[in-house]
Amino acid sequence: MTTQTKHTPSPWTHSPGQDTIWARDGNLLIARTDYARGEMAVNEDEFNARLIAASPDLLAACESALALLTDPNAEPGDADAVTAMLKTALAKAKGEA
Repeated sequence: MTTQTKHTPSPWTHSPGQDTIWARDGNLLIARTDYARGEMAVNEDEFNARLIAASPDLLAACESALALLTDPNAEPGDADAVTAMLKTALAKAKGEA
């Protein structure tokens, strides 16, 4: 299940404690969060950065899940692959991967 994307291709990466999200092996800046707003904001910015970095993976997993749910000819193994994609994308967004 492939889709045509119009955003910068993944993977997007974020290193804990850094305020930047990169693509293309660290050569393209995607976004920057603001760590200069105080201790509470640093935690929030860390979560935001992880979520931004996981965006392409989350999009691909959601598109695959939708395709699976609407395909009357889907095979049982397709659900396992999509479930793995969803789990991986969610773990990345939560900082568990």
